[in-house]
Amino acid sequence: MISRASEALIPFRVRKLLRNTFLVKQVPKPRMDPEAREFLIRFYSVDVLRLADLLGRQLPWRNFGKETGSRNVG
Repeated sequence: MISRASEALIPFRVRKLLRNTFLVKQVPKPRMDPEAREFLIRFYSVDVLRLADLLGRQLPWRNFGKETGSRNVG
């Protein structure tokens, strides 16, 4: 009941600001182990290329290009 009333009375941007300020804990993003990153890039590279072909466009993931491997890691 209260949430519906707040949706009707308080604009979305204000609700989002309040939620992010008081309810969302801000923590730094953990760093991925470089070896794990390399493994995942190699593991998924064929699937990513197949998906790009299926969609008919280049995907925005910088770690996966026409040539797979570690040259674009980061």
